[in-house]
Amino acid sequence: LAAQAVNGIIYDWDVVNEPWNNHDFMDLLGRDVMIEWFKIAHEEDPTARLYLNDFGILESGNKLDTGHQQHFEETIQFLVDGGAPIHG
Repeated sequence: LAAQAVNGIIYDWDVVNEPWNNHDFMDLLGRDVMIEWFKIAHEEDPTARLYLNDFGILESGNKLDTGHQQHFEETIQFLVDGGAPIHG
């Protein structure tokens, strides 16, 4: 019901936020749950743009965090390969 209340009002959804540090639900439910979340968000509002968000991808202080970047890239590929309707 909450998603229906915002249909057409919220144009951008941050479906999964900071999976590098905040992965408790994925640990409990499995990584596939992220794909389900994207699909549910799309079903509830097919006009909304759906995003994966994380911090420090381009820069973390004065250095690059390649492990974090690799995790982000692998997560994106996992979502795309699983058919998640991800836009950014």
